[in-house]
Amino acid sequence: MIGRRAGSRLASSEAMSKFIDKSSFATARTRSGRSYGGFRIATSTHVLDIPAELVALVRAVHRNDFDITEVSATIQTGGSVSPLVLKILADHTARTDIPIRYSLRTAKSALVFETDDARTAIPFYQSPGKTLEMLAKRTYVDAKIPADSYEESAIEKKMYECAMVGIGRNFPTRDRASCYGAAVRTTSGDIYFGGQYSAFDERLGVHAEMAVLINALLDGATGFTHVGIASSKFPDSIAPPCGACRQFLFEAAAATGSVLTMHLFASQGSARATYSLDELLPIQWSNKK
Repeated sequence: MIGRRAGSRLASSEAMSKFIDKSSFATARTRSGRSYGGFRIATSTHVLDIPAELVALVRAVHRNDFDITEVSATIQTGGSVSPLVLKILADHTARTDIPIRYSLRTAKSALVFETDDARTAIPFYQSPGKTLEMLAKRTYVDAKIPADSYEESAIEKKMYECAMVGIGRNFPTRDRASCYGAAVRTTSGDIYFGGQYSAFDERLGVHAEMAVLINALLDGATGFTHVGIASSKFPDSIAPPCGACRQFLFEAAAATGSVLTMHLFASQGSARATYSLDELLPIQWSNKK
């Protein structure tokens, strides 16, 4: 069993600064008056990069705070607006039926782009999404279990419980879709949980493991010890992480100096398995020479 402070090496500030790219920042505001900040996540593969705007949306969704009304973003230097970001915002609106005002500025507050409704900025794109009925049944709630609220000896049981709750924090493309849930335990002992942020263009989605981990990082976590995964798609067998998630977890662990224990659960049956991340990804890819 990995202790509350064990299993974590000193994080490399250089590696962390590359993984969390603070040159791009976004804030998502909701009807509730709450705000959620997000930095761009920059992976070594680049294929798994997540824009700051999407990170902010994920953080809101994990707290069942879906009603995004405004997203404002800042970049260090002048540039242009990303059509992929506009598509992400338009697809979010398709599921909530709430227009999202979007603005992009430089660090010196120079306006790069602004629109009252992200959908109108890409008139050639029509989202296939429909308003999700399930959202009306959800209310705001935190996505974190404090370290002092559970016993160290019950960590596997707690990871299962939190991953199962995470299944209900997803943002799917349609009602009654299959869902994934994940939980991550930080080196301080806190546990974060949540589900996947799905996308109609599947390339732009964020899997549950990725989403929970970046939510914890943006909340101040500096390292991780355990990850738990469950899915309604796997009721009787363990829910395995996909290859992309294994690579993402490896890069996050490397950036934070973490050693991860992976708990994989069946959502209804008793099947479960525990692995080290090295066992799940024995030959990791890195762009380091």
